[in-house]
Amino acid sequence: MLLTGGGSIDSLGRGWIWEDQLPHCVLNSHLFRVRITAHQLHPVLLAWHANGFGRQWCPHNATQSVGSASISLARIRLMPVPVAPVDEQHHLVAVVQAHTTALNAASAAAERALVVAERLRRNLLERTFTGHLSPPLSPSGQQEFVL
Repeated sequence: MLLTGGGSIDSLGRGWIWEDQLPHCVLNSHLFRVRITAHQLHPVLLAWHANGFGRQWCPHNATQSVGSASISLARIRLMPVPVAPVDEQHHLVAVVQAHTTALNAASAAAERALVVAERLRRNLLERTFTGHLSPPLSPSGQQEFVL
């Protein structure tokens, strides 16, 4: 996992799981590499915790100068991390990821529906202003309605 250790105060402690996306990558000096050596903590839960709880904890434990903030690796190691039983961790990650997948699908469907709604709106306005939605006029030039 990679965590930020320097930069803006609101970015301290943020990070995610590094999966060797770039081979032979050289890390910037303000990034910390966190290794989970025991199999007692799910990496995704640690990432969620660091990006949630760590957002409040890191700024309170950092040093700040003009326009820049930093936190040491020693301080990062002091951040409290709750550890649930391993089977509960795996269940929690699976449930949250399933809900996230469902939310992403719903969001994508809503975006597609907005595109369709905008097309329908434009089509309706075009048909309205070109006279395609008005009832035909009588020979006298007046609209006739049957009651």
